[in-house]
Amino acid sequence: MLLTLVLNWLLSNQLGAKDYGIYTYAFSWVYFFGSLSILGLDSVLQRELIKYAPEKALGLIAFTRKINTIITASIVIAFALVVYFVISTTALHLTQPLILAILALPLYSHLLINKSTCIGLKAVENALIPENIIRPLVIIISILLLNFYAQPLEINNAILFNLLAFFIAYLASYLYTRKLNIKSAKPKIVEKQQWSSLGLTFFLLTATVTINSKADILMLGFFGETAQVGIYNIAVKLAMFIALPLVIVNQIITPFIAEYFESKQNQLALVIKKSIRIIFLTGSIITLIFAFSGETILSYFGNDFRTGYFTLIILAIGQLINLFVGPVGNVLTMSKYENLALKSMIWSTVINILLNSLLIPLYDIDGAALATFISLVYWNIAQFIIVKKKLNMNLSVI
Repeated sequence: MLLTLVLNWLLSNQLGAKDYGIYTYAFSWVYFFGSLSILGLDSVLQRELIKYAPEKALGLIAFTRKINTIITASIVIAFALVVYFVISTTALHLTQPLILAILALPLYSHLLINKSTCIGLKAVENALIPENIIRPLVIIISILLLNFYAQPLEINNAILFNLLAFFIAYLASYLYTRKLNIKSAKPKIVEKQQWSSLGLTFFLLTATVTINSKADILMLGFFGETAQVGIYNIAVKLAMFIALPLVIVNQIITPFIAEYFESKQNQLALVIKKSIRIIFLTGSIITLIFAFSGETILSYFGNDFRTGYFTLIILAIGQLINLFVGPVGNVLTMSKYENLALKSMIWSTVINILLNSLLIPLYDIDGAALATFISLVYWNIAQFIIVKKKLNMNLSVI
């Protein structure tokens, strides 16, 4: 997270609010399509690998990679055609950044598959290092080298640096999975049908989560607020520091929930609850820092970014509520209640899109933040109630 923050500080200062907004908007489509292109099979990998014999596990991984390769190739071609023939007629300045950025999609999606594979086999550090450390570090080094030769950073250079970083991160993730002795294997037809059926539910769940997480940025861009996208993205990155401990806990406990939910449910709930109390205390301190010094912190990214103060506070409070209820969504999906999690997420997505449509034209980035806040609070409370009723577990701070 620190590396990502440093990276975004460099990009925002050297590109300026407008070009940084375009950069953010372009790669938001990559992240959006990347999450959807795996068809939910990444969640199947995380939940099922730990239970499988080696041969069946290998078949699931190979099946996921094959399906994803076909889908990402189709998306890249279709997206490039839409940008070239449709978007270029109304927003010519977005054409080249969007087409360049979408080339990262195959690398990013396979990076996610390798990440899910490592998480499913309890190699969490192998899952996180390529995307969260290697990729931002490569871009930072590239920018510093460019500065060393006294060359200005332009938006196309920034996008190409990110493409290079995705390639290197993918290679690293591939090497990490090789260390786990994962090779190709041909799955049976019955297994393919089982994985496809389970993947469909996870795909719908992933789609709603992805739309919820990207609707604000994509809709800001849709309404023509590209400079606002950059300011909003910095507020999002800072607010994520509050949720960072929960993100870490979710990554670590995912395979353990799948493995021990039925046999050691009480012990699992106790460990989660103790962790959440510590996490909430940390998040509360960060929220107070943002409340008193948020405008000053934002100014380090450029004077234009000061306008994101109220956006930052809204998003920070939303993340604090997210911490308060605990990892309810993760517990539902890893304990075979993914259908119930899906229903709450669908309603949350509908609320998010409607509120973004209404509030962005009125309040710009503050409107997007309010829409995200309300949908985030709704889905957390809804899933907390489901966990309490169906599983008799209270994972919240109290």
